[in-house]
Amino acid sequence: MSFALATLRPARARLAASCQLRRTPGQIVYPSIPQLRAGYSDSAEAQTARETPRPIVRKIPAKDKGEKTTNEKPFVGVRKILAKPPTKSLYIPSIESATIGDNDKVEITIPNQEVTHIHSIRLRDACTCPKCVDESTKQREFCMSDIPTDVAVKTVQVHDGQLVVTWHKDIPGYDESHVSTFSAEQLSTMTTVEKFFQAREGRRTTWNKSVMEQHQHWVSFKDYMEDDSQFLLAMRSLKYLGLLFVKDIPESAEMVEKIATRMGPLRNSFYGQTWDVRSVPDAKNVAYTNKHLGFHMDLLYMKDPPGYQLLHCLRNSFEGGESLFADTFQAAENLRQNNRPLFDILATMPTRFEYKNNNQHYQYSHPTIEVQGGAEFFINPPKKNSVPYINYVNYSPPFQAPSYLTERANDVGDLKLYLEAMKAFAAELAQPENIFQVKLEPGQCVIFQNRRVVHARNAFNLSGAGDGENGGERWLRGAYVDEDALRSTYRQLSTQDNLSWKNHPAYKRWDRLSKQKAETTTEDA
Repeated sequence: MSFALATLRPARARLAASCQLRRTPGQIVYPSIPQLRAGYSDSAEAQTARETPRPIVRKIPAKDKGEKTTNEKPFVGVRKILAKPPTKSLYIPSIESATIGDNDKVEITIPNQEVTHIHSIRLRDACTCPKCVDESTKQREFCMSDIPTDVAVKTVQVHDGQLVVTWHKDIPGYDESHVSTFSAEQLSTMTTVEKFFQAREGRRTTWNKSVMEQHQHWVSFKDYMEDDSQFLLAMRSLKYLGLLFVKDIPESAEMVEKIATRMGPLRNSFYGQTWDVRSVPDAKNVAYTNKHLGFHMDLLYMKDPPGYQLLHCLRNSFEGGESLFADTFQAAENLRQNNRPLFDILATMPTRFEYKNNNQHYQYSHPTIEVQGGAEFFINPPKKNSVPYINYVNYSPPFQAPSYLTERANDVGDLKLYLEAMKAFAAELAQPENIFQVKLEPGQCVIFQNRRVVHARNAFNLSGAGDGENGGERWLRGAYVDEDALRSTYRQLSTQDNLSWKNHPAYKRWDRLSKQKAETTTEDA
C-alpha cells in the first residue's frame, strides 16, 4: 500500500462513519441522509451552523414484565421496506395463456413456459380503454384512489395476442360492459425492471482521444433533418458517446434552431433560446473573449441544467480557437478504479455553483459525481463491491463558488480529501490522451451531452489571419435542449423501428467496445 493511500484511509473512514446510522437498545433509528442526498438545494430552510441533521430517534417505552405482546404489530422501518427484494424481472414478448391465480393476481404464461403474476389493482390502474383514457387528450379519466381495494378480475382470456379482462367490484360508475385489453408490451412495463427500458434508449461507453478519433460520428445536415433512420442512428451515437457532429449545414444563423428542434423543444435561459459566442468588448462571460476557456459545463448554477448543448460554427478564421472535449465519465471511472476514497467524496460532498453578473444571480449545489441511487448507494450498497453507475457529472470551475457551512465543509480531513479529489479529477481531464480536439469549420455543428462531456476552447489571436479585407472572425451560435425532450423524440422514433439497429455495422462495433470495457471494469471491481 502506497503512503498516499495510507494517509487517505482515516479520511475515508470518517466519510463512511458519517454515512452510518447509530442504534442503541430500545431505540429505532430512522435513516437520515444529511449532506449526501441528491438535490442539494440552496433554497433549503436555514439551519444552524451545525446544519447536518441528526438521525431522528424514537424511544420505545419499556414494557411491564407481565405485559402480553402476542398481538403486537411489529414496527416496519423505511429501510426494511426499501430492502425488500424485487420479484423476478420478466419481459413478455407474447402471451401464451392467462388464468386467474391466487391472491387477486393474474397468472400469465409466455412462450418459453415461464410464468409471471400481476395483481388486479395494478392491472385495473393500467387500463387504457376509451372509458379510462380520453382518446383525444390521452389523459386518464379516473384516479388510482378511485379503485376499490377489493377490486378483482372476473374473467380473463387471451384474444388476438392480447390479454382481455373483465372486472368484479370495479370503480363506481363502471358497469359490466367495462373491458380492459392489454398488449404484451403494456404488460411488460409491469413485469420488467426500469433498467430494461432504459437500456432500449441506447447504451453508452466511455472514451478517450484514441477511441473518439476512431468512433467520432459525423452526419450530414440533409440526412439529419430528412432521414429518420439516419437521425435515429445519430441520436444513438449521441447517447453512446455523448458527442456528435453535423456537417454541410447551410449558411444561416437560423440553422442551429432547426438542428436543435429536430431533437426537441429549445431550452430557454437568460441567454435566450439561441445565442452567439463571439468576442465582444467588456464581456460578461469568458466565452465572449479570445482567452483560453478551460473545461467546464454550462448552467450548473441552475437546479436542472440543460441536457444537451449545440454549437454551430458560422465563422472561424482566426489562428487558434480549437474546440476541446473530454469524457468526464471516463475520468470518474479512472478515479474510481485508482483511488476509491477520492471518487466517493466527489459523489457525496456537494459543490456550489453561482452566476452573479449582468443583473442575474443564480446558484445551486450538486455533487461532482451523481450516481444512480444517490447517497443511499454509499450507505446501503445493493451488494458487496457494487460498482456505482454514474448518471451525471457536474464540473464547471469558472462558476464554482464557496460552499455554505456544513459539518463536512468545516471538517479538515474531509476538506483536504475533497481538495485532493478535485485535483485528481482535474488531472484526469487534463491528460493529453483524454482530450479530443477539433477546429470547427463554417457549416459544422457539435452536439454534446452537457453533464457528461466537458468542453473547452484554445485561445485565439485577434490580430492573426484575416478573412479578406474584413479581417478574421470567430462566430458560433448556440442552443440547449433538455434531456427529457430528446428522450421523448428518441423513444418515438425507436418505436417506429426505422432502423435495424442490431444489424448495423456501428452497433456491432460499439457492442464489441462496450463488452471490452465491461470486462475490464469487472476485473478491476
